[in-house]
This record gives sequence, structure tokens and C-alpha cells, in this order.
Amino acid sequence: HLEYIIVYLLCQYENDVMDKNYNNGKQDEKTENNRLVGAPGGICCSIFIKRTLIPSINKAKELLLRNQTEGTEMDHVGQTLIDSFSWFWECFIASSGGTLESTPLSNDTQIMLDKVRRSVSLAASPPRNFSKEERRRHIIRSLALNADLSKSLLRLREELIYDYSVNAHPKYRGHTIHEWMCTEANKAERIESENSEELKSGDAEADRVNSVPTLPSGSISRLIRQLELPDGLSRHCPEVIATHTPDSVKHEEGSRCNADFVVVFGTDNTASKSQDVEIPNEGATPSFLRRFVCAPMSKRAKESCMNGMNTSDLVPPTLESYAYVPTLGDRQFQHVTDSTRRTIDGWEVSLVNFMMPSSKNDNVSDDGFLYGVSLILNCNTDKISDEVTIEFFNEKEHKITWSQENDKPKLSIFIDAKVDTFNDILRQMSLSEIIKKQRETAGSNSSACITLGITLVSHQNVIPSMRKTLSRLFGDVSCVDETHSSRGIAAPFASILESFRSKEEIEVPLLTSLLNPYLDFGWKSLSMPSVSKQKQTFETSAIEALVESITPIPLALLFITALLEQKIVFTSRRRSNLVSMTVALRQLLKPLEWPHLFVPLVPDGLANDLIQYPAPFILGIPFTPDSMNLLKSIPENVTIVDVDVGRVILTKNFSTHFDTQGTSEEKKATTASLRSQVLHLAETLGGVIGSKQSDRLWACDSPHVDSIELILRKGEAVQNVTRDFLRELLAGSGSCCFWIEEERAAPSSSTTSEEDASKKTTKIEHNVLFDEDRFYHLKRLRSDGMYIPLFNDEDFFPASTTKTPTTSTSTSANTVDNKANSHAEQMQISSKLDTQSTYSLSLDHFDLIIDTFLRGQLLSSHLSSRRKETMSFW
Repeated sequence: HLEYIIVYLLCQYENDVMDKNYNNGKQDEKTENNRLVGAPGGICCSIFIKRTLIPSINKAKELLLRNQTEGTEMDHVGQTLIDSFSWFWECFIASSGGTLESTPLSNDTQIMLDKVRRSVSLAASPPRNFSKEERRRHIIRSLALNADLSKSLLRLREELIYDYSVNAHPKYRGHTIHEWMCTEANKAERIESENSEELKSGDAEADRVNSVPTLPSGSISRLIRQLELPDGLSRHCPEVIATHTPDSVKHEEGSRCNADFVVVFGTDNTASKSQDVEIPNEGATPSFLRRFVCAPMSKRAKESCMNGMNTSDLVPPTLESYAYVPTLGDRQFQHVTDSTRRTIDGWEVSLVNFMMPSSKNDNVSDDGFLYGVSLILNCNTDKISDEVTIEFFNEKEHKITWSQENDKPKLSIFIDAKVDTFNDILRQMSLSEIIKKQRETAGSNSSACITLGITLVSHQNVIPSMRKTLSRLFGDVSCVDETHSSRGIAAPFASILESFRSKEEIEVPLLTSLLNPYLDFGWKSLSMPSVSKQKQTFETSAIEALVESITPIPLALLFITALLEQKIVFTSRRRSNLVSMTVALRQLLKPLEWPHLFVPLVPDGLANDLIQYPAPFILGIPFTPDSMNLLKSIPENVTIVDVDVGRVILTKNFSTHFDTQGTSEEKKATTASLRSQVLHLAETLGGVIGSKQSDRLWACDSPHVDSIELILRKGEAVQNVTRDFLRELLAGSGSCCFWIEEERAAPSSSTTSEEDASKKTTKIEHNVLFDEDRFYHLKRLRSDGMYIPLFNDEDFFPASTTKTPTTSTSTSANTVDNKANSHAEQMQISSKLDTQSTYSLSLDHFDLIIDTFLRGQLLSSHLSSRRKETMSFW
């Protein structure tokens, strides 16, 4: 019933539309469309006072009266009290911006509201000569022990309910939404009467008349479906998102956080399997990537294989297309720029990071991606040396040694595995003859590159460990002596990879025995960090790479373009850099989550299709001869980020995400105006980023700067600016949200056992109604410097990180307190107000930017993913 009332109040107009002017939940076109913004404020405020504010006051008062002014419990309870009143002010009672500001109130209610405002403001303003700790204690005591304030709050709640009962509820009873509710109640009554003989008695009938009618299951869902929301009110549907954070998969204590699988592959001139991946080739004959072996390396991966899962299901056949790196080609000054990627014996060696979409039924992957690092060896020459002798030895202690045997270098590898069969393969194999034979098979494509690769793959972001693993492995196998330490020779490593082309059963145990010590090294060299630490390290380095590649104003332009959900393509010759750029951009959008297509490294075979994708996307397309032609014909609605040059080429056709009225020329003018606003905002925001990165450089014209000595704080500065900008953009959004939910009985399966069927199963359907008119109102107030928080010293009131103390008792009072604490904790992560609205956007200058952001999926996903406790009503 309460949710029906809230929906009615959200849809209420100033002239209170009745049935005769109401058509399917929307006002008649002849009636002026003026929503009564803030109408639900009184009801929502009264609920908040009873459910959260009073329990928070009582808990703090109880501790203070016991003289418990210090300790973990008091710290938590005190912070909860402060946060509750902060939210109470920002959402409900602030004189500029609170929902009660625009709620019709009686004189008595207005007097009580003013009294509460004065009391709260006085409590939040301790003497300035107090220390921070003294100020904090003074505020907590003033809020908790002020009996007059508690009485005023309860009186305000009563007046708000009375105002609704007298002024709004009679109009609600004559409204179509109330009629729909009555229809649902009658339906429930018929169902109940058919199923219960008890209702036929007189006493039962009297009880039924005097009780609140029950609404049937699904009534709220039907209300939302048939209600056409008025302009200024939008609906967002939260999704149940399975979040698998890096630490959500429990590792045994001391277990390494490194790769789950290792894959070895190489080129072939004929496709003998459907899983073989075709790679682009300038010659007439196509080349293919063939998987030689795929072996599980982690305990989790081995258990999955033992449970009957195929490695092709766990590691998709398309992996090689993401892991593959083409030859470098010929470029000017290549001997300088790519010197470390060319070995002494003529091989091109690349160590690249990549990400690829994971399967939909994968419940382990972090963020729905597989993370990988590939070591790729490309050969463009027939002059391959077979001078190195390679031999494996079965020993418990793993080591790799180089020596001389018959005037030839010998590579000895000691591993704990059977090696006889593999040694026979190595002795019979001549790498130069194999490459020569492949080129002869290629025919007209005799200049084709021969590729061999090894890839480490994980369902979670452990790229730092995997990269160190392969780098150390290649270094040990390729470096003969100090002379070769910087570049080394790749033929021995290539011979080992080529040997896995055979189909002997010895492959997997030998490969795992060879890699296990290096997997341990890769993890331990990082001081054995958890998965979350490795992910954080990678994301931090990705942001540093982004700010090193793109200057402040183009970076701000890129950030705004992503914020408005446009199509973005990164391009670079450095593939690992593409992954870093795309990941960094997504990180800068936090706490917003990019909801659209996201492919950090696009395989060559998919680039033509993905570039035509109709919805927004962020793509990383490596710069190759094939992609060069693609980028020249890229659609006009795509923004290009040339990472190597450090420029952002802004799209000409901005998507506004909302329907613009008028002729085609007027729509083009709107798009042009939006583009102009974006460029203007990018210039100003880029200036802020630049000044935060290096204040002396950007303030070089100031008379107070006597020398331009650069103090660079690039990555951290960009994160701080974008975080503060987004916090300001989202400020107050929680007070515009209304959570409407309904518990419904889940349909039971015909195969459900009797024991399961006896248990009542329910599912919760929920919607978020967002008051856009109030959001615009708050943005205008913020730009005018009028909507300010209750507490002015943000550093003095940081977000609480103290956990709720556990007690041995479990009473109903404790349950209420825990709910109140949980609510306050959720408000910590809501869109809090800054004392100064530094990054607020003026609707007079950036209205189209705010309109576009408001209509985008980025904001919708954010509103849908918020905890209900951070909303005005739940």
C-alpha cells in the first residue's frame, strides 16, 4: 500500500490530476504538465526518522549515558549518528535542496521543520577553538543527548503524516492509481474467499472489513507496467549482478596467485581442425594458428578438468586470435625502437598482455574476462641456427644451465618429469629444416612468418605474476652468457615450443614441471600478493600509462566522451599499451561502470564487424597494415584515440541518447551545440588536470612562480580530478531515487522434491524510480553554491571503516540498531556533497551534457546498482 502511495505522489501534478484528466497514468495533453516535485518528501522523511534516525540517536545515547565515550563501538556508533544526520539534512530538511523544501506543508509542520533545522544546525557547529576530537565529541553529544531535538523529530514525523492524511490522501483516494489498488485488493479477496471457508463466519467478515486489505502477488509489477510515467520521472530496473571480486574465490593459505592454464601454439599452413584460427596474411595462401597443448596449472583448473570439463570449454578456441602478435614489419629507426624485441639469431619476440571475453556460464572470471600474457616468437628468416644442443634431465631440483659440448653450446634443463620421449623428439628435430619445410608448403606465400607462442591464462587479473613468469622463463632459456643477456637467442626456446606439436602423452606433465618453478617465482617476486593486490597494481600502472601517453586536455576530452557513452576506438602499435589504455579509461569512470561493449584488444578478424556495432563501445585495435585501411574508413560517429601520437580525434556526430524535437537541421544544430559544450568542458577540465599534475608548469605565467621546476603527480592527479568531478556530477542523486520492490512466490518446478517444495521460495522484483526534475533542481542549486552539506569539514568526518562490533546477545533492539547501522554505512558510499561545489556544471552552459548523461545507460546502471539504503525511499 505504501508503494502505491509513493508512486502516486511521484506522479502527482500541481493541480492534482483526477480520473477525468488522467489517461493510463499520464496527464491529458490539454492540462499543463507541472509535476509536484518533492511530493513524496513528507512520507519518506517520516519513515527515515522512525527507521534510522531515532534508533541511531538511542544507541549513541545509551553508550554516552554509560560513560562509554571511547572505544571501537563508540567510534562506530558515533560515526553512524553523524552520517545519519548528514543524510537527513541533504535529502530532507536542507533549506536549499531538501525534499521538504518543495513539499506542501501546513503552518504547524513548517514551524516544527524550522525548529529541527535550527537544532541540527546548532549541533553541527561546535566552537571553532575546539580540537577535531573535541568537536567530534561535542557534535555526537549534542545530537544524542538533546531531548528537545528528539521530541522535535518525533513531532515533525507526526505533523508530516498528518499533513499527508489531511491534504494528499483524500486526493489519492480519488485517483486512478488508488482505483487500480482497489481492483487488486478485490482480486486478492476473491482468491482468499475461494480458498477459505472461515471467511463465511460473521466474526471473520468483521475482521476483514476492519483490516487493511491484502494485495495479491504481482500487484506492484502490474502497477509499474500499466503506468506511463510523466515527463521528469524515469524507471530503472536493477539487475542481479554476480560479483566475483578477485578475493571471492577462496585460495588455500599460501597457494600461489598465478595462471590457471598454459597454452602452446604455432602456425600451420593447413587447417586440420575446426578450432584452428586463421590469421591475416599478405600472401595468397592463408596461415592458421594451431593449439599444440593446453594444460591446467592451478589447483582450481585441475579440479575442473578432473570433474569432466573440457579444456576447450575453460580456454576458448579463439584464445589464440587474442594472444597472437604479427611480425613487426619494416619501419624507420626500427633498430632503435624495437631493439629489445629482436634476438641475436633473428627472431622477433613479443611479450604482450591481453584480455578476452569469457563465456557467459563462467562463474569464476573476474569482470567477465579471461586475462592472459603471451610470449610470441616470429621468424622471418631461413637462417636459423641449430647449433645449440638441448637436453632435459629428470631431477628433483629444477635448474637451467648452459655449457659447452663438442665446441657447441648446450642447454641443460633439469625438471621433475619423464624426459626420454621428449629428448628423442628434440634430437630428431631440426628447427631450421622444419621452418624451411613450412615455407616450401606455403608455396606462393613463401615469405610468410613462422610463429610459435606460449600463453598463460587466468580467470582473474594476475597479469603482473604471469608477465614476470614468462619474462624469467624466456630469459633463462635464451641467454647464453652476459654478452647475450640483453637480447639473447630465441632458437632454443622455439625448438622446445615446436616439440609440443607432437601428440605424445608426456607433453602435459613435462610442460607443467617446466613451468611450476617459474609460476612460483612470478608470484613470490611480487611479495606473494593476493589477486586483488595484483589487480590494483595493474590498474594503477594502466592509469600511469594513459596519462603518460595523452596530455591533459585531450585526456579530459576522452574522459567526457566516455562519460557521455560515445563510440571510442584506441589504436596503437603496442598491444599491451592498448589493454592498459582501455582499462585505465574504465577505471577513471568509477564509481560508474561501463555497461556497453568493451574489448581491450580486438583480434584482426573481428575488427571490421565490431567497428560497425550500433551501440556504444570501447575498442582497442592494434595498428597493422590491415587496420590502417579500416581506420581510414571509420564511421563518423566514432572517436579515435591515437595512443602513439597522443591525440584524440573527436567524433563529428555526437549521440545525445534523447529524442530531439524539430527538423533534421535543428537536430544537427543540437548535436553541434553538444559537441561545442564538450570541447569547452574538456578545455577547462583539462586545465584542472594539468595544474594538478604539475602546478608550476600550468601556472608559469603567475607572478608567484619564480621557477618552473616540475613536480609531477600525473596518475594520482588524474584519478583525483575525475573522482571529484564524478562525485559532484552524482551529488544528490541518491535523494532522487525511490526503491519499489515486491516479493513474489517463485514458480516451483515439476521436478522439485517434496522437501524443497515445502520450503517457501520467493524472488524479489524491484524498480528504481528516478526524479529527474529534482536532479536538475539540485544541479542548478549546486552551480549557484546553495546546496551545501551539514558538516563543513570533510576531513573531520571521513567515511567510517570501522566494522560493527559483534555482541553475544541477539535482541530485537539490536536488530533495529544493526539495520540503522547498515543504512548509515550504505550512505557512506552514496553521492556525498562537497562543501565547495568546485566541479559543478552550470545548466546555462552545459545543459546538453547533463541531458545526455542523464539519458545514458551509464547513469542508469549506476542507479540500478545502488544499494536501496542509499535512496530516499526503500
